[in-house]
Amino acid sequence: MNVIAKWEQYLVVFINKINAFDAIEDGGDASIFATIEWAGTQKKSKSIKRPNLNEIIYYNLPIDESIRNDPAKLTEYLNDELETKSEITFNVWADTGKVNLENLGSTKVCLSSVHNQKFEDKVFTDEKTKQKISFQCRVYTSTLNLKSAFFDKANSTITMSIW
Repeated sequence: MNVIAKWEQYLVVFINKINAFDAIEDGGDASIFATIEWAGTQKKSKSIKRPNLNEIIYYNLPIDESIRNDPAKLTEYLNDELETKSEITFNVWADTGKVNLENLGSTKVCLSSVHNQKFEDKVFTDEKTKQKISFQCRVYTSTLNLKSAFFDKANSTITMSIW
């Protein structure tokens, strides 16, 4: 489990729903999960047997102590991180219980989509202090079609938010 702390900075991905069960070739009793890749780090969601996932994935942005308390330097650093590592890739997989996983498609989100959004209020609980923290951040929410070179996945989508 990720430890979420008040003084840390995170890129947060909330996967609300994966609608791809019709795309499973073998049918049967399959589970679906997503892999999310950003900045060279890949994380895996939990497996589901129904479309609603409702999972939050955190990517910690390491902040050097020398800029942590300097708002101008911190903002410059965060903007640079999000510009140079500007894409999040989602892959959706089916585990049908056979040897190989079945890729149901993928999609990408450019982080400039987040930067262009209005600010929203968010609340989270600091895992160290158990204190609820309110803050404002930009939130991008969308339902995106999954693309695959092998199959027609026109009805396969992922609904997510990034902040």
